This record gives sequence, structure tokens and C-alpha cells, in this order.
Amino acid sequence: MLDVLDNFERGCKALDGLDDCGQSKECFNLVHRQTREALQKIGLEEIETEGKEFDPNFHDAVMQTPTGDYPEHTIINELQKGYKYKDKVLRPALVNVATS
Repeated sequence: MLDVLDNFERGCKALDGLDDCGQSKECFNLVHRQTREALQKIGLEEIETEGKEFDPNFHDAVMQTPTGDYPEHTIINELQKGYKYKDKVLRPALVNVATS
């Protein structure tokens, strides 16, 4: 995580005199990717959602959409990422689920 912290500090300094939005986006994406990779190395995993069958152990259905395009109880889209650490759910994914 120290590498990530260092890059945040470099990014803050670089943004002070920066007028180029594209370069700002590149810096942000780099730090985001490094943060995600660092957390994955210690065991953090994203919970799979879209196209998967709804599982109340990993997903929280905050929306239900009647549709014939997907089988019932299939996750249509993810509204917020869910995470687990090893086998423990830290936060369920907030999802929209197909109904008939």
C-alpha cells in the first residue's frame, strides 16, 4: 500500500499546475488500478454479478425488472460492487435482478 500512497502524493503534486484533463485521467486510472491490485494481493475479491444467478449470500437485490430477455433471478446489472475477503463477504453487491 505504500507504493499506492506514494503515487497518490505524486499525483497530487502533478495536478497542482496541470491543465490537461487527459493526463489527470491517466494518473487517476493508474492509482485506481494499483490500489485494486494491492488489495487483490492480500486476498480481496470482487463478487461476480452480471449474468450470474442471484444469490442472497453475495448479492442484495435493490431493484427487480420484469423482462423476457433474461431468465428469472438473473442479475441484469450491478449498481455497486460487492467484495469478499477470502470466504467472508465484506459488502454484498447491489444488483438489479430479472423477474418474469
